[in-house]
Amino acid sequence: MKRCRIITSWPLEGGFGSGTSVVANGVIAALRQRGLGVETLDFAAPSQNYLLTTLRRLAFGYRTGRGMGRRERLPNVAFDQDGFFFPRHVPYACMLQALYADIIRFESGLVGGTVRLLARMERLAAGKAAVVFVASEYTSRKAAALYGIPDAKIQVMNNGLFLDDWRAWLNAAPPRTDTRPTVLCVARLYRRKSVDRLIAAAWPLVLEKIPEARLLIAGSGMEFGRLCALVRERGLATSVEMLGHIPPGAALAPLYRAADLFCLPSMQENFGVVLLEAMAAGLPIAAFNAGAVPEVARDGCEALLAEADDFPALAVHITHLLQNAGERQRLGAAGMERVERHYRWERTIAPLAEWIERT
Repeated sequence: MKRCRIITSWPLEGGFGSGTSVVANGVIAALRQRGLGVETLDFAAPSQNYLLTTLRRLAFGYRTGRGMGRRERLPNVAFDQDGFFFPRHVPYACMLQALYADIIRFESGLVGGTVRLLARMERLAAGKAAVVFVASEYTSRKAAALYGIPDAKIQVMNNGLFLDDWRAWLNAAPPRTDTRPTVLCVARLYRRKSVDRLIAAAWPLVLEKIPEARLLIAGSGMEFGRLCALVRERGLATSVEMLGHIPPGAALAPLYRAADLFCLPSMQENFGVVLLEAMAAGLPIAAFNAGAVPEVARDGCEALLAEADDFPALAVHITHLLQNAGERQRLGAAGMERVERHYRWERTIAPLAEWIERT
């Protein structure tokens, strides 16, 4: 049996911290389904404090990298900056999910300084990797421009969804009981996700047209406390529910079943696995024409996309979809078909599996 090693400083258990852990788990399961043996090295002691978590992740990376020369020689797959400490004679593939040099424009202060450090490490890690896998054409272009990675070294490998499992969880979810028009947002609450402006700039405009509408926001992160305060300050507590962290997988399925549409107001997105979850649940999407979003959920096909930062236009799209069941059904059906055709993990994993098999 051909074997490989997956290294990530995000914990694989519990879905803490980042979509990267969701992707890493998907990669591991998809490789095993193809008959490959997978050894994993991951960090299991995160903190809710971003800076402390980053320090612990870097310490994990240092320990792991220094020990690589003593480990069995296997094809290695390291996420983001996690290959930075690897000795140069250790071959590996870099799974570039974060792209910190693109994220930095949304951060400042200590967090901004931390992201700059991670960007430098990520650039060097990608530079010495044998191949760099990215999740979208958007990330491919940005990686080449921001990190100077040659196009020939970059391979696009879309993230995926285990569609059969997702459908089973949806089918097992309890029936919807709240009939109010419902918008769902699932996101790790970083600034670049722009959930604050969804709440303050777009949602009041939706309520002017549909006073009974409700907005469900699932996710935790650095912005969670500020967003809860914003909801209270704007008097939106009766229509906006801050649900906090919901573990990925079966626990999220009831929320998708309870919604009429999905909204992702992100200004920077390298892929967006939540878009796949929403489309596979038959939900239309309202989002921005930003990052990789239009690659995954196409404007007018599976989604209605406003120009980036145009929150009044986003509110118009949300309102239109809530008021038009036929349009919701059309976009939702197209989304289900798109995930079926293009985004099953069983198919999307092929480029990485083939690299492992020939390494």
